[in-house]
Amino acid sequence: MDEQQPLLDVSTVSPTLQEPGLSSSTPESASKGAKRCIRILWIAAFAGILAALFVFVVLPAAIVYHPHAPSAAIVPPSAPSLSLLNHTASHCYLLLFASNSTGSTPIKHYTLSLCANADCTHRNLTLPGVVELEDLTGTTNYTATAIAVNQQLPSNASLPVTFETDKSTVPAQIQHVKPTAATETSLSMSWDPLDCHGATCTTLDIVTNDSLINRTQTQTVPWPIHPSYTIVNLTQGTRYKISLSASNAVGTGPSSSSMTLKTSAANATSPHPPTLLHASNVTASSVVWQWAPTADDGGAQVLHYVLRFHSASTSQWRIQSTNWNVVSTHTTGLHANAEYCGQVLTTTAVANSSWSNDTCVTLPSAEPPGQVDLNRTATTNGTAIKVEYILSNTGGAKQVWYEVERDNWWLATGLEDVGNTSVTSYTSTDLFPSQTYHFRVRAWNTAGAGPWSSSQGYTTAYQGACGNPADAQAYYKTKKTMKASIQGCMISHAASPSKAAECIQQKCGLSQGCSACWVDEGSCTVKNCLGPCINPSSAACKQCSEDKCFPACVVCSGVPRLYFPP
Repeated sequence: MDEQQPLLDVSTVSPTLQEPGLSSSTPESASKGAKRCIRILWIAAFAGILAALFVFVVLPAAIVYHPHAPSAAIVPPSAPSLSLLNHTASHCYLLLFASNSTGSTPIKHYTLSLCANADCTHRNLTLPGVVELEDLTGTTNYTATAIAVNQQLPSNASLPVTFETDKSTVPAQIQHVKPTAATETSLSMSWDPLDCHGATCTTLDIVTNDSLINRTQTQTVPWPIHPSYTIVNLTQGTRYKISLSASNAVGTGPSSSSMTLKTSAANATSPHPPTLLHASNVTASSVVWQWAPTADDGGAQVLHYVLRFHSASTSQWRIQSTNWNVVSTHTTGLHANAEYCGQVLTTTAVANSSWSNDTCVTLPSAEPPGQVDLNRTATTNGTAIKVEYILSNTGGAKQVWYEVERDNWWLATGLEDVGNTSVTSYTSTDLFPSQTYHFRVRAWNTAGAGPWSSSQGYTTAYQGACGNPADAQAYYKTKKTMKASIQGCMISHAASPSKAAECIQQKCGLSQGCSACWVDEGSCTVKNCLGPCINPSSAACKQCSEDKCFPACVVCSGVPRLYFPP
């Protein structure tokens, strides 16, 4: 980028004065004393001009119009905003939007507050995005607000979002019940957290069928704090068909899928390992291991199966576990052309079996990686965006790298290469505040490139006096004429910074606050660089303005240096 010229050409404020010499009509016999007098008068006149310039230009700029806080001022972020997406009797989904301005320091976190009457809960969030609120009460009015907190101060609260939850209904079906322990007279089990549909779950109904005498019993107990329960007073070595259901003030929910479990026999022993372990669905980076259930559980309830595997080039085992009734597992992240060997064992309520015999498989050659999943949210501030992504299929390669493309709002270009990285994140810097940039990513390995991710747009935060959409458009439309316009306004209104700012607003379309930043920059040049800038095109003038004035303008405007008019 071209070197920046100072926006105020001080040679136009203070006329260039050259030492007067003798004209061709001056008699050659003029005395040297007369010449000295002329020099003294010239020096006095120049000193007077400097003094007047200080009184009528520098002092007004310093005293009359300096609306901006110094760069060290503590400024809170602007308020975030909330939008209601959906709600049920027990859940609510809100969309939290980032603050437009981070204030004087980066945002540390957001705090979401949810209140029902005077009862409020608070939740800290690292990033904006979709927020799920759980365990709400049906037919209840709630109010949600959010604030942003930077390293120094909190923002004002967002506008409140109010909603009424739906009418409560019976609890949902209890899902994914699995055994966790068993003795000769008890069976312990757990399940997924349950949605009680807007009314607190109060009881758990347990239906058991004894296989020995085909007797069905129903037991009702208080709803447990944690999603687990132990049934006691059972008969040893007996199979029970079990189902569970939950109740609230509205009624009883549907029963879980029934499952058959058994108490331990009095003489229970170690089980046998599973049989027929084999590999299926083999790719360059993954394999599905399958086996047959143990033929002999030793008289005790099976709790789960454990698979371990390793590459033939190393003795380090990797472990995967499955539920009691699942006899397969999918292993990913493997390397092409490598041999992998696996073993499996049975775990019951009494003991583990021995490991099964080795089953080995050799993976095929590497293939291009799969599609990258680009996150819908990103970490942003006024001038940078950090995108993150996930690759689930490396194509079997040991090394993968990523190609990142981004469009360029300032240059009006589409997606183009901006960098390569070996990690699953990329930070793009020197962006214009308040603008949306689009990214896409694809993975590479030695076999080639995978497909591009879908394109995602992310918006930088508002920042400074000029880092907002309206001023951004003014920058863009006048980037070739802005410098001349600002210089003209400063020259025409050298003694009145406020009028110079009004002139810049009219000619460049900048806001009052943004225009003031450029008035400050011009005044700074006069105040600090008058001597070097007698010749405004000199290297000394450029360096003085660069060192003493442009850094403050960057802070005031919030716009990176590279977007200053050339």
